[in-house]
Amino acid sequence: MIRRTLAAAALAAGWVAQAGAALAPPAPSLDAPLLTTYDDPANHVVTAPSWLDGVAKLLITRSDGTFGCSGTLLGGGAWVLTAAHCVTSGTGAPVASAASVTFAAASGAPSLAASSFVVHPSWTGDILGGADLALVGLSHSAPANVTRYDILRDATIDSAGQATIAGYGVSGTGASGFVAGSFGTLHSGLNRLDTVWDLPGNPFAFDFDNGTVAQDAIGLLTSGLPQDLGFGTQEVMTVPGDSGGPSFIGTLLAGVHSFGATYGPPIDYGDNFLNGNFGELGGDTRVAVYAGWIDGVTAVPEPSHYAMFAAGLVLIGFAARRRARG
Repeated sequence: MIRRTLAAAALAAGWVAQAGAALAPPAPSLDAPLLTTYDDPANHVVTAPSWLDGVAKLLITRSDGTFGCSGTLLGGGAWVLTAAHCVTSGTGAPVASAASVTFAAASGAPSLAASSFVVHPSWTGDILGGADLALVGLSHSAPANVTRYDILRDATIDSAGQATIAGYGVSGTGASGFVAGSFGTLHSGLNRLDTVWDLPGNPFAFDFDNGTVAQDAIGLLTSGLPQDLGFGTQEVMTVPGDSGGPSFIGTLLAGVHSFGATYGPPIDYGDNFLNGNFGELGGDTRVAVYAGWIDGVTAVPEPSHYAMFAAGLVLIGFAARRRARG
């Protein structure tokens, strides 16, 4: 089963903050995440074959249920990179026992079993503490026709004017927010990556623009960054089910979907909820910061002991410190 939507658990708990307010981050949610689109989500469905065939759908069996996340097949074809919160409890404790990993390749949708889960050693379960990364070892290497991806290794890149964002999360539009129960279809679109939060690991941030200044969250809340009104109907935002999915700069894996954030109305379009509306923000773990760890795990045989963990996109509301850039 895919757990109930994040809205019921997260929003009922009031995980929303006004700009300038202080709010401690809540414990990670155990719900699956998705991709909200500017227009009809059907316009963003990825049809195989495509260069995104190596974006993986993960169904993870845990002691507390079955959860959906997304991931990315790395160069050797034997490991999928995803978010650590997808494979841990809210405290970072091991809870996963198995996972199926499916790719939308041209020859069908090859599905493989996970043989191991390796979590970054600095991950503590604190979604704002950085290191929200896990590697899923596959029982067999993925078929040769499934796209593999190299990672971006330059940790000094603070922004990308255009990034491709993908994931299997639930669907919806920026005007109405995400819809429950729609996990499992690969969608993709565009957004801009920036560095605006003074947080461990310097996560990438991106906002959900609708072409108006009123919903340009990063432009309104930061100084030193140019105003950006988005990519029109190509603009997308991550929501439940997209956790662990990729943001690509060119064809290099630059970010892993980690969390969502809202500063509430009037920037958050139409409501005071974190539900994938225009004006909300997404946060990605910056892959280049952890490139050494990724290389160290994927370049050696599967360890005999490893940490196992799982969950979906964590949507949180908070007022983070903002770092101005010239």
